[in-house]
Amino acid sequence: MLNVLTFKDIEFQLHDTTLFASDDQTYADRDQQKVFAKALERFPMRFSFQDGVTEAICPYDEESKWALNLKKGILSAFQNSMDNLEKDFKGTEVR
Repeated sequence: MLNVLTFKDIEFQLHDTTLFASDDQTYADRDQQKVFAKALERFPMRFSFQDGVTEAICPYDEESKWALNLKKGILSAFQNSMDNLEKDFKGTEVR
């Protein structure tokens, strides 16, 4: 769920997360699912978003590193700094 806090400040909260086993076909066991969901759903991710780019994030100190990194990955999927969305563009992503 996305919550718009101010013109540039937004937060998202994950709900009903599911963990699959490494074969991508089956769910992980229930204990793993509970730990995974609890960690990802515990804190919202606040961030500043301007002109298609995440300018800053405001994570909670108690957030685990792996959960924070996963949430950063979700944020990166929303970024788009193209000047014109009407044109076709091919480019290379740079780290």
